[in-house]
Amino acid sequence: MALVTLDIRLLESQIKQAMQAVEDAYRGQPQAQSPQETRVPPPALSQAVDQFMEVLKRADADISVGKRAKQSGLDAGDIGQIGEYGMQLLADGHAWAESLRAGDAGEALLQANVPLALWTARSGGTISTLESVVDALARIANTTSSTAELIELTGIMTEILEAVAPGVAADLDQSNPGRPWRVLNLNRGIVATRSLDPAIMARVFEDIVQRLPGDAPAFFREGMQQMEALNYPAPVREVMQRYFARYGATTLH
Repeated sequence: MALVTLDIRLLESQIKQAMQAVEDAYRGQPQAQSPQETRVPPPALSQAVDQFMEVLKRADADISVGKRAKQSGLDAGDIGQIGEYGMQLLADGHAWAESLRAGDAGEALLQANVPLALWTARSGGTISTLESVVDALARIANTTSSTAELIELTGIMTEILEAVAPGVAADLDQSNPGRPWRVLNLNRGIVATRSLDPAIMARVFEDIVQRLPGDAPAFFREGMQQMEALNYPAPVREVMQRYFARYGATTLH
């Protein structure tokens, strides 16, 4: 079974079920205060989610029947805006779930960011908001152990990173070490290493060198420490050793 499904109707069912749980929790706490992230109450938010899902289904239908985006009236910007709006709704729902202590619903809404981001990427749109996607992917990584699934997860991360808006990927402001672009690239490197696939590791490591030159030395130093501590297979160790020898001792520019 795939780690992430792009079945829009299944995604719709999961999101609506989670939002219903949030609404139920909200009605059980009539004095609940709006979380800082949003002022939209859950009933109105559910209506917005319903409307969004109709838009998403129509857009997906246009694309799935073989029409290219510009032929169906949707360009990359349109697709990106659909994805961004959906992610904002999910973020608002997740904020309410956290505030109302509806934990399972909050987790479901967080995880829904991954198929939505992947849909955006595969439909030719760009992704500008990464925070929730990064958090959701990290949760998946932390609960995934099979090499086949880790290879799949590396591919999902790759597709999402390649769809990130150029302004975000330029990574001009590096003052925040927790910025999602940095975290996702480093997490992808960790997942690729855990996949035990030398070819995948090498491709991902090259991206780290190019995208995060300031972080690459520490990443490969820590990687070598893990090689020793966890007794990785020889082909995996050889890839990490090669990149450590090239980049582990110096700060890249």
